[in-house]
Amino acid sequence: MMPGKSKTPNPIHERIRRKARGGPSLSEAVKEVLARGDYTGKPHGAPDLAEEEHFVRCPMCGQAFDMRSFAEVMHHTEPGHKPLDLDS
Repeated sequence: MMPGKSKTPNPIHERIRRKARGGPSLSEAVKEVLARGDYTGKPHGAPDLAEEEHFVRCPMCGQAFDMRSFAEVMHHTEPGHKPLDLDS
């Protein structure tokens, strides 16, 4: 046995071995786990931002714009631009 290797079988490896021996497919195994209710998901990445944190004020024209909108971002990168007409 290699140093640092655990004798405890990895559940994922066990599922793969069972499938190779004619056991349930991965999708069937996932359905079984979800049916048992012992699956606890964990969020990945940074938490979602509050709505107001997506808006910044343009230093050239002073208009607040949504950083999630590519069109608005590109408009406010043009030198000498005017504020967007958002009423139409």
